[in-house]
Amino acid sequence: MFKKATYIIGLFFLISCQNLKPAQKPDQLLTPVEMETILTDLIMLDAMISVNNFRIDNHEIDVPDFVYNKYEIDSLTLSKNIEYYNEQYKVNAEIYEKVKLNIEDIKKRLDEEKRIQDSIQKAELEVNKTRDSLAKIKP
Repeated sequence: MFKKATYIIGLFFLISCQNLKPAQKPDQLLTPVEMETILTDLIMLDAMISVNNFRIDNHEIDVPDFVYNKYEIDSLTLSKNIEYYNEQYKVNAEIYEKVKLNIEDIKKRLDEEKRIQDSIQKAELEVNKTRDSLAKIKP
């Protein structure tokens, strides 16, 4: 009896999934490049929130509104575009690959800036040590 019920439920799910309607092209279709840029910003903002939410709260930034205002879109437009591109497998894969590359590029630039800042601080520390040593020598 249990096997029959499992098969019937499984068959029901298979049949019910067959009538999916494809996502319609949004009225305001964003280009793949626009989607790439928006998704990169969303991921970066999400990372900022998870690392240091205090800063965003201090500046009273509403992240979704920030993105919507920057790209002159609303949540429905973004949602419909994400839904549309999710069904365009090849284009969607290319968008997310470029987003990944963008994030890696940003990380490389930030790592390089941090390395430069660390070098500057180390050099300043050495200069200060030398000044302190010279000040001790002078009468």
